[in-house]
Amino acid sequence: MASVVGLFNRLEKYKMALIDIARRKEARDHIPKRKNARISKPQLAEIKQIWGGTHGNKMFWEFYTTATGIFDARYVPDDLYYTDIDACYNDRKGYAYLDHKCYYETYFPDVLQPKTIAKRINGYWIIKDNIVSQKEVIDYCRQYHAVFIKQADYSCGGHGVFKMDMTTTNSDSFDSVVKKIRTDIIIQEPIIQHESLSRINPNAVNTIRIVTWLDQKGDIAVLSKVLRVGIGDAYVDNASSGGIVVGIDDNNCLKEYAYAVSGERFSVHPTTEVVFKGIALPSLDKAVGMVEKLQMKFPHYRLTSWDISIDEKERPVLIEFNIHHGQLDFHQFCNGPLFGDRTQEMIEEVYGRVQQK
Repeated sequence: MASVVGLFNRLEKYKMALIDIARRKEARDHIPKRKNARISKPQLAEIKQIWGGTHGNKMFWEFYTTATGIFDARYVPDDLYYTDIDACYNDRKGYAYLDHKCYYETYFPDVLQPKTIAKRINGYWIIKDNIVSQKEVIDYCRQYHAVFIKQADYSCGGHGVFKMDMTTTNSDSFDSVVKKIRTDIIIQEPIIQHESLSRINPNAVNTIRIVTWLDQKGDIAVLSKVLRVGIGDAYVDNASSGGIVVGIDDNNCLKEYAYAVSGERFSVHPTTEVVFKGIALPSLDKAVGMVEKLQMKFPHYRLTSWDISIDEKERPVLIEFNIHHGQLDFHQFCNGPLFGDRTQEMIEEVYGRVQQK
Protein backbone atom coordinates (compact mmCIF):
# COMPACT_ATOMS: atom_id res chain seq x y z
CA MET A 1 0.00 0.00 0.00
CA ALA A 2 2.80 2.40 0.90
CA SER A 3 4.45 1.78 -2.47
CA VAL A 4 1.18 2.61 -4.27
CA VAL A 5 0.83 5.84 -2.33
CA GLY A 6 4.45 6.72 -3.08
CA LEU A 7 3.90 6.09 -6.79
CA PHE A 8 0.77 8.24 -6.75
CA ASN A 9 2.63 11.10 -5.06
CA ARG A 10 5.48 10.90 -7.59
CA LEU A 11 3.00 10.94 -10.47
CA GLU A 12 1.24 13.91 -8.92
CA LYS A 13 4.53 15.82 -8.64
CA TYR A 14 5.36 14.94 -12.26
CA LYS A 15 1.93 16.16 -13.34
CA MET A 16 2.41 19.44 -11.46
CA ALA A 17 5.88 19.86 -13.00
CA LEU A 18 4.38 19.53 -16.49
CA ILE A 19 1.67 22.05 -15.59
CA ASP A 20 4.34 24.45 -14.33
CA ILE A 21 6.31 24.13 -17.57
CA ALA A 22 3.14 24.88 -19.55
CA ARG A 23 2.28 27.85 -17.32
CA ARG A 24 5.77 29.34 -17.72
CA LYS A 25 5.46 29.11 -21.52
CA GLU A 26 1.93 30.53 -21.40
CA ALA A 27 3.12 33.44 -19.28
CA ARG A 28 5.94 34.20 -21.73
CA ASP A 29 3.66 33.89 -24.78
CA HIS A 30 1.15 36.25 -23.15
CA ILE A 31 3.58 39.16 -23.17
CA PRO A 32 3.30 41.29 -26.33
CA LYS A 33 6.57 41.79 -28.16
CA ARG A 34 7.82 45.35 -27.80
CA LYS A 35 10.65 46.99 -29.66
CA ASN A 36 13.35 48.58 -27.53
CA ALA A 37 11.99 46.86 -24.41
CA ARG A 38 15.33 46.34 -22.75
CA ILE A 39 16.57 46.79 -19.23
CA SER A 40 20.12 47.86 -18.47
CA LYS A 41 22.93 45.84 -16.95
CA PRO A 42 22.71 47.74 -13.63
CA GLN A 43 18.98 46.96 -13.53
CA LEU A 44 19.69 43.29 -14.22
CA ALA A 45 22.17 43.29 -11.37
CA GLU A 46 19.51 44.75 -9.07
CA ILE A 47 17.06 42.03 -10.11
CA LYS A 48 19.64 39.31 -9.39
CA GLN A 49 20.44 40.83 -6.03
CA ILE A 50 16.77 40.52 -4.98
CA TRP A 51 15.72 37.35 -6.78
CA GLY A 52 19.00 35.43 -6.75
CA GLY A 53 18.93 32.18 -8.70
CA THR A 54 15.15 31.86 -9.00
CA HIS A 55 15.41 32.15 -12.80
CA GLY A 56 12.52 34.49 -13.56
CA ASN A 57 12.58 35.57 -17.20
CA LYS A 58 13.81 39.15 -17.62
CA MET A 59 11.14 39.79 -20.26
CA PHE A 60 8.61 40.34 -17.47
CA TRP A 61 10.63 43.17 -15.91
CA GLU A 62 11.00 44.63 -19.39
CA PHE A 63 7.24 44.35 -19.94
CA TYR A 64 6.22 46.07 -16.69
CA THR A 65 8.89 48.74 -17.03
CA THR A 66 7.86 49.58 -20.59
CA ALA A 67 4.13 49.63 -19.77
CA THR A 68 4.40 51.80 -16.65
CA GLY A 69 7.56 53.77 -17.33
CA ILE A 70 8.85 52.69 -13.92
CA PHE A 71 11.56 50.10 -13.31
CA ASP A 72 11.37 48.15 -10.06
CA ALA A 73 13.38 45.01 -9.40
CA ARG A 74 10.64 43.85 -7.02
CA TYR A 75 8.16 43.22 -9.85
CA VAL A 76 7.04 39.60 -9.59
CA PRO A 77 7.72 37.78 -12.89
CA ASP A 78 4.64 35.99 -14.17
CA ASP A 79 6.43 32.71 -14.82
CA LEU A 80 7.42 32.39 -11.15
CA TYR A 81 4.11 33.70 -9.84
CA TYR A 82 1.98 31.09 -11.61
CA THR A 83 4.31 28.24 -10.63
CA ASP A 84 6.50 28.43 -7.53
CA ILE A 85 4.67 31.22 -5.70
CA ASP A 86 1.15 29.97 -6.35
CA ALA A 87 2.17 26.41 -5.46
CA CYS A 88 3.74 27.57 -2.20
CA TYR A 89 0.72 29.48 -0.96
CA ASN A 90 -2.23 27.55 -2.38
CA ASP A 91 -3.16 23.87 -2.11
CA ARG A 92 -3.47 22.80 -5.72
CA LYS A 93 -5.16 19.49 -4.95
CA GLY A 94 -8.33 20.86 -3.41
CA TYR A 95 -8.99 24.12 -5.20
CA ALA A 96 -11.33 22.64 -7.84
CA TYR A 97 -13.79 21.60 -5.15
CA LEU A 98 -13.69 24.90 -3.27
CA ASP A 99 -13.60 27.33 -6.19
CA HIS A 100 -17.11 26.34 -7.25
CA LYS A 101 -19.84 28.96 -7.49
CA CYS A 102 -22.67 26.52 -6.81
CA TYR A 103 -21.39 26.13 -3.25
CA TYR A 104 -20.67 29.77 -2.40
CA GLU A 105 -23.92 30.02 -0.43
CA THR A 106 -22.76 27.10 1.70
CA TYR A 107 -19.30 28.53 2.28
CA PHE A 108 -20.47 32.11 2.87
CA PRO A 109 -24.04 31.99 4.25
CA ASP A 110 -23.77 35.42 5.90
CA VAL A 111 -22.22 37.22 2.93
CA LEU A 112 -24.28 39.17 0.39
CA GLN A 113 -24.10 37.53 -3.05
CA PRO A 114 -26.08 37.68 -6.31
CA LYS A 115 -29.38 35.84 -5.91
CA THR A 116 -29.19 32.21 -7.08
CA ILE A 117 -32.07 31.20 -9.36
CA ALA A 118 -31.04 27.67 -10.36
CA LYS A 119 -28.03 25.36 -10.58
CA ARG A 120 -26.88 22.44 -12.68
CA ILE A 121 -24.63 20.14 -10.66
CA ASN A 122 -23.36 16.83 -12.02
CA GLY A 123 -26.03 16.98 -14.72
CA TYR A 124 -28.95 17.65 -12.34
CA TRP A 125 -30.94 20.88 -12.53
CA ILE A 126 -31.74 22.17 -9.04
CA ILE A 127 -34.04 24.93 -7.78
CA LYS A 128 -34.16 25.53 -4.02
CA ASP A 129 -32.65 22.08 -3.29
CA ASN A 130 -35.21 20.29 -5.51
CA ILE A 131 -34.25 18.43 -8.68
CA VAL A 132 -36.24 19.74 -11.63
CA SER A 133 -36.29 19.53 -15.43
CA GLN A 134 -34.62 21.99 -17.75
CA LYS A 135 -38.07 23.12 -18.91
CA GLU A 136 -38.98 23.95 -15.32
CA VAL A 137 -35.77 25.97 -15.02
CA ILE A 138 -36.65 27.97 -18.15
CA ASP A 139 -40.16 28.63 -16.88
CA TYR A 140 -38.85 29.65 -13.47
CA CYS A 141 -36.34 32.05 -15.02
CA ARG A 142 -39.11 33.86 -16.90
CA GLN A 143 -40.09 35.75 -13.75
CA TYR A 144 -36.81 37.67 -14.21
CA HIS A 145 -36.20 40.20 -16.96
CA ALA A 146 -32.64 38.91 -17.42
CA VAL A 147 -30.38 36.26 -15.91
CA PHE A 148 -26.68 35.45 -15.89
CA ILE A 149 -25.79 31.87 -16.79
CA LYS A 150 -22.30 31.09 -15.52
CA GLN A 151 -19.91 28.20 -15.65
CA ALA A 152 -19.61 27.33 -11.97
CA ASP A 153 -16.21 25.66 -11.92
CA TYR A 154 -12.92 25.85 -13.83
CA SER A 155 -13.88 29.30 -15.13
CA CYS A 156 -11.58 32.26 -15.67
CA GLY A 157 -11.33 35.54 -17.50
CA GLY A 158 -15.07 36.03 -17.92
CA HIS A 159 -15.30 33.02 -20.23
CA GLY A 160 -18.36 30.83 -19.73
CA VAL A 161 -20.57 33.76 -18.69
CA PHE A 162 -23.75 34.50 -20.66
CA LYS A 163 -26.45 37.11 -20.12
CA MET A 164 -29.91 36.15 -21.36
CA ASP A 165 -32.93 38.37 -21.88
CA MET A 166 -35.73 36.16 -20.57
CA THR A 167 -38.41 38.24 -22.33
CA THR A 168 -37.17 36.91 -25.68
CA THR A 169 -35.45 33.63 -24.75
CA ASN A 170 -37.08 30.38 -25.87
CA SER A 171 -36.21 26.80 -25.02
CA ASP A 172 -33.96 26.39 -28.05
CA SER A 173 -31.86 29.49 -27.35
CA PHE A 174 -31.58 28.55 -23.67
CA ASP A 175 -30.52 25.03 -24.60
CA SER A 176 -27.89 26.31 -27.04
CA VAL A 177 -26.31 28.40 -24.27
CA VAL A 178 -26.23 25.75 -21.56
CA LYS A 179 -24.78 23.23 -24.02
CA LYS A 180 -21.76 25.53 -24.39
CA ILE A 181 -20.96 24.85 -20.72
CA ARG A 182 -19.87 21.25 -20.28
CA THR A 183 -19.43 21.44 -16.51
CA ASP A 184 -21.61 22.75 -13.67
CA ILE A 185 -23.75 25.89 -14.04
CA ILE A 186 -25.17 28.56 -11.77
CA ILE A 187 -27.93 30.93 -12.88
CA GLN A 188 -28.08 34.25 -11.04
CA GLU A 189 -30.13 37.41 -10.99
CA PRO A 190 -28.11 40.47 -12.12
CA ILE A 191 -27.27 42.90 -9.34
CA ILE A 192 -27.85 46.65 -9.54
CA GLN A 193 -24.46 48.24 -9.06
CA HIS A 194 -23.80 51.55 -7.34
CA GLU A 195 -24.17 54.71 -9.38
CA SER A 196 -20.47 55.53 -9.07
CA LEU A 197 -19.62 52.25 -10.83
CA SER A 198 -22.44 52.47 -13.35
CA ARG A 199 -21.33 55.96 -14.36
CA ILE A 200 -17.96 54.60 -15.45
CA ASN A 201 -19.54 51.79 -17.46
CA PRO A 202 -23.25 50.89 -17.24
CA ASN A 203 -23.12 47.77 -19.42
CA ALA A 204 -21.10 45.49 -17.12
CA VAL A 205 -21.05 44.79 -13.40
CA ASN A 206 -17.71 46.46 -12.64
CA THR A 207 -15.93 44.64 -9.84
CA ILE A 208 -13.21 45.44 -7.34
CA ARG A 209 -10.42 42.85 -7.26
CA ILE A 210 -8.74 42.63 -3.85
CA VAL A 211 -5.71 40.40 -3.23
CA THR A 212 -5.17 39.14 0.32
CA TRP A 213 -2.10 37.35 1.67
CA LEU A 214 -2.06 35.32 4.87
CA ASP A 215 1.54 35.63 6.07
CA GLN A 216 3.60 33.27 8.22
CA LYS A 217 2.63 35.10 11.42
CA GLY A 218 -1.08 34.66 10.72
CA ASP A 219 -1.65 38.29 9.77
CA ILE A 220 -3.57 39.27 6.65
CA ALA A 221 -2.12 41.83 4.25
CA VAL A 222 -4.10 43.48 1.47
CA LEU A 223 -1.59 43.46 -1.37
CA SER A 224 -3.58 45.24 -4.06
CA LYS A 225 -6.94 46.81 -4.89
CA VAL A 226 -8.05 47.50 -8.46
CA LEU A 227 -11.31 48.20 -10.27
CA ARG A 228 -12.07 46.06 -13.32
CA VAL A 229 -14.19 47.84 -15.91
CA GLY A 230 -15.92 46.56 -19.03
CA ILE A 231 -15.70 48.30 -22.41
CA GLY A 232 -18.37 48.89 -25.03
CA ASP A 233 -21.38 46.58 -24.89
CA ALA A 234 -19.52 43.79 -23.08
CA TYR A 235 -21.32 42.57 -19.96
CA VAL A 236 -18.15 41.19 -18.34
CA ASP A 237 -15.37 43.33 -16.92
CA ASN A 238 -12.43 40.90 -17.13
CA ALA A 239 -9.23 42.30 -18.61
CA SER A 240 -8.62 39.05 -20.48
CA SER A 241 -12.04 39.47 -22.12
CA GLY A 242 -11.29 42.98 -23.34
CA GLY A 243 -11.86 45.03 -20.21
CA ILE A 244 -9.45 47.43 -18.51
CA VAL A 245 -8.25 47.79 -14.92
CA VAL A 246 -7.51 50.88 -12.83
CA GLY A 247 -5.73 51.04 -9.48
CA ILE A 248 -7.32 52.18 -6.21
CA ASP A 249 -5.33 54.38 -3.85
CA ASP A 250 -5.21 54.40 -0.03
CA ASN A 251 -8.08 56.92 0.05
CA ASN A 252 -10.32 54.50 -1.91
CA CYS A 253 -10.19 56.70 -5.01
CA LEU A 254 -9.29 55.65 -8.52
CA LYS A 255 -5.78 56.37 -9.75
CA GLU A 256 -5.01 58.24 -12.95
CA TYR A 257 -4.55 55.41 -15.44
CA ALA A 258 -6.29 52.19 -16.41
CA TYR A 259 -4.51 49.41 -18.30
CA ALA A 260 -5.42 46.70 -20.79
CA VAL A 261 -3.65 43.32 -20.65
CA SER A 262 -1.41 44.50 -23.49
CA GLY A 263 -0.08 47.26 -21.24
CA GLU A 264 -1.93 49.97 -23.19
CA ARG A 265 -2.80 52.86 -20.88
CA PHE A 266 -6.00 54.97 -20.63
CA SER A 267 -6.73 58.12 -18.62
CA VAL A 268 -10.42 58.11 -19.63
CA HIS A 269 -12.83 55.26 -20.24
CA PRO A 270 -12.74 54.41 -23.98
CA THR A 271 -16.54 54.18 -24.24
CA THR A 272 -18.02 56.62 -21.71
CA GLU A 273 -15.05 59.04 -21.69
CA VAL A 274 -15.26 59.28 -17.89
CA VAL A 275 -11.99 60.47 -16.33
CA PHE A 276 -10.74 57.89 -13.82
CA LYS A 277 -8.55 59.99 -11.55
CA GLY A 278 -10.11 60.85 -8.20
CA ILE A 279 -13.41 58.95 -8.49
CA ALA A 280 -14.34 57.88 -4.96
CA LEU A 281 -15.60 54.33 -4.51
CA PRO A 282 -18.07 53.75 -1.67
CA SER A 283 -17.82 51.05 1.00
CA LEU A 284 -14.27 49.98 0.12
CA ASP A 285 -13.38 49.70 3.81
CA LYS A 286 -16.38 47.40 4.30
CA ALA A 287 -15.31 45.31 1.30
CA VAL A 288 -11.76 44.99 2.62
CA GLY A 289 -13.01 44.05 6.09
CA MET A 290 -15.27 41.42 4.56
CA VAL A 291 -12.54 39.68 2.53
CA GLU A 292 -10.10 39.79 5.45
CA LYS A 293 -12.61 37.79 7.50
CA LEU A 294 -13.28 35.40 4.62
CA GLN A 295 -9.57 34.81 4.07
CA MET A 296 -9.37 33.23 7.53
CA LYS A 297 -11.81 30.53 6.43
CA PHE A 298 -9.23 29.16 3.99
CA PRO A 299 -5.77 28.97 5.57
CA HIS A 300 -4.75 26.38 2.97
CA TYR A 301 -5.18 29.15 0.37
CA ARG A 302 -3.01 31.98 1.57
CA LEU A 303 -2.91 34.08 -1.60
CA THR A 304 -6.47 34.84 -2.67
CA SER A 305 -8.14 37.17 -5.17
CA TRP A 306 -11.65 38.42 -4.34
CA ASP A 307 -14.09 40.00 -6.80
CA ILE A 308 -16.48 42.39 -5.08
CA SER A 309 -19.10 44.73 -6.48
CA ILE A 310 -20.93 47.51 -4.63
CA ASP A 311 -24.71 47.51 -4.99
CA GLU A 312 -27.11 50.46 -5.17
CA LYS A 313 -27.37 50.49 -1.35
CA GLU A 314 -23.55 50.75 -1.01
CA ARG A 315 -23.28 47.14 0.19
CA PRO A 316 -20.32 44.94 -0.83
CA VAL A 317 -21.46 41.94 -2.88
CA LEU A 318 -19.23 38.87 -3.28
CA ILE A 319 -19.12 37.90 -6.96
CA GLU A 320 -16.26 35.41 -6.99
CA PHE A 321 -13.08 34.34 -5.25
CA ASN A 322 -9.96 32.89 -6.86
CA ILE A 323 -7.73 30.55 -4.88
CA HIS A 324 -5.60 29.38 -7.78
CA HIS A 325 -3.71 31.35 -10.43
CA GLY A 326 -5.28 34.73 -9.69
CA GLN A 327 -4.22 37.19 -12.38
CA LEU A 328 -1.06 39.16 -11.68
CA ASP A 329 -0.26 41.59 -14.47
CA PHE A 330 -2.87 44.28 -13.97
CA HIS A 331 -2.04 44.61 -10.26
CA GLN A 332 1.56 45.46 -11.10
CA PHE A 333 0.53 47.81 -13.92
CA CYS A 334 -1.72 49.74 -11.56
CA ASN A 335 -0.08 49.45 -8.15
CA GLY A 336 3.52 48.39 -8.63
CA PRO A 337 5.20 45.21 -7.33
CA LEU A 338 2.55 42.93 -5.82
CA PHE A 339 4.37 42.25 -2.55
CA GLY A 340 5.93 45.71 -2.35
CA ASP A 341 8.25 46.16 0.63
CA ARG A 342 7.58 42.55 1.66
CA THR A 343 8.98 41.06 -1.55
CA GLN A 344 12.12 39.74 0.15
CA GLU A 345 10.04 38.13 2.89
CA MET A 346 7.96 36.34 0.25
CA ILE A 347 11.04 35.19 -1.71
CA GLU A 348 12.68 33.76 1.38
CA GLU A 349 9.56 31.82 2.33
CA VAL A 350 8.71 30.54 -1.14
CA TYR A 351 12.20 29.55 -2.23
CA GLY A 352 13.11 28.21 1.17
CA ARG A 353 10.26 25.77 0.70
CA VAL A 354 11.12 25.06 -2.94
CA GLN A 355 14.65 24.09 -1.95
CA GLN A 356 13.34 21.78 0.78
CA LYS A 357 11.23 19.76 -1.67
